[in-house]
Amino acid sequence: MGLYKELCVKELEKPNIDIAIVDVKYILRNNLNVRIEKVENEDMTYSFIVGNQKGDIYFKTKDKFFGRELLTVYDEPIINICGCISNKVKRRIYAGDSESILLGEIRKKDAFRGKKYQVKFNRLGVGKMEYFTMTCDKDMRICTISFDHENGDKRVIGRVVRSIINNDLYEVDIVSGVDIVFIIGIILFFVEMTHLTTRKGYIGDSTMNFISTS
Repeated sequence: MGLYKELCVKELEKPNIDIAIVDVKYILRNNLNVRIEKVENEDMTYSFIVGNQKGDIYFKTKDKFFGRELLTVYDEPIINICGCISNKVKRRIYAGDSESILLGEIRKKDAFRGKKYQVKFNRLGVGKMEYFTMTCDKDMRICTISFDHENGDKRVIGRVVRSIINNDLYEVDIVSGVDIVFIIGIILFFVEMTHLTTRKGYIGDSTMNFISTS
């Protein structure tokens, strides 16, 4: 079985603890299924909207210099995801629209199959670093997010799949008990990666991923 199929059939499991990172109000008691869709702006750049299949919008994004903000539907900034020039650190995630409160960072990991990224974050009320692992297939069509608990318990708590029909559409599943805003933030990193310049059908890599290429 190829990695894509393996990741597709991975069972999603609620963690045995609540994982609040941005705010406890973003922890839901039911699993969440949303879509992320790329939309063209009037100035020829692009942004993303997060909503359900009925067309209801929950969040949207806005470009910032070398980054992207996740906003409420009322244009209130919740988090911002900033690009980095480091080869190891790919993104840093901050609260609000400034870079004063660091919530976490995404680092590239060595992987025998596909691509892997480690997400370091501070869980609210704990005061120490904890980790998610993002596992993607080589073509960046799918990505799972697992919570790596210090006791060795590893559970897949989220998944994003790029549509095979519409390359600008992504299906997202997130389990209950997890900060959905932070998870959507790191999923946006995966989404941005899939919109890089492709070579021979494969997705490239870059530290300049947030510059619009539309």
